[in-house]
Amino acid sequence: MNVYDFDKTICRDDTEEDFFYYELRHHPINWLYIPYFIRTHILYKRGKIDEPERRHRIYLTLKHIKDIDKEVLKFWKKRKKKILDWYKKQQKEDDVIVSATPRFLLEPMLIALNIKHYIVSEFDIHTRRFIGPINAGEEKLRRFKKAYNIEEIDNFYTDSLRDTPMLLVAKNAFMVDKKYQIHRWENRN
Repeated sequence: MNVYDFDKTICRDDTEEDFFYYELRHHPINWLYIPYFIRTHILYKRGKIDEPERRHRIYLTLKHIKDIDKEVLKFWKKRKKKILDWYKKQQKEDDVIVSATPRFLLEPMLIALNIKHYIVSEFDIHTRRFIGPINAGEEKLRRFKKAYNIEEIDNFYTDSLRDTPMLLVAKNAFMVDKKYQIHRWENRN
């Protein structure tokens, strides 16, 4: 089976960042929170808050959305073109997507792409908090092992060395660079 990260791997850019800016454009009330978002960014860069907390704070943009599911569908209508052609050409029925992006945001596109197998971060849209750890790094491998046999990973594709645990267990590992070119990854330990 082939296993893929999603953002900046089979999809151009980062879904959460794009959604954040989409919400700023489509719900101007979110501009009131710009000082809060700037402060959050500074605290994160200085190591005062961690990645999960930074993400929790950014999802304040959900506060004024009446129908989040409908909003996400509108977001993906314009963003569907960001799915990379190389992936569309090699997509298979047993592909597995492993992503840190929350289910509420990613699942509609995965369904539209007819991707049946995925492991994503769980998120409560009402409390705007992640449920359990974000699906990244070692957590991706832990969740993958719980759902699938790691010996079945023929190829793993990602854009980030944060996914090294998954890269190490794949028969073949590939990195997607900033220009969305694919390169074989060799463990250089």
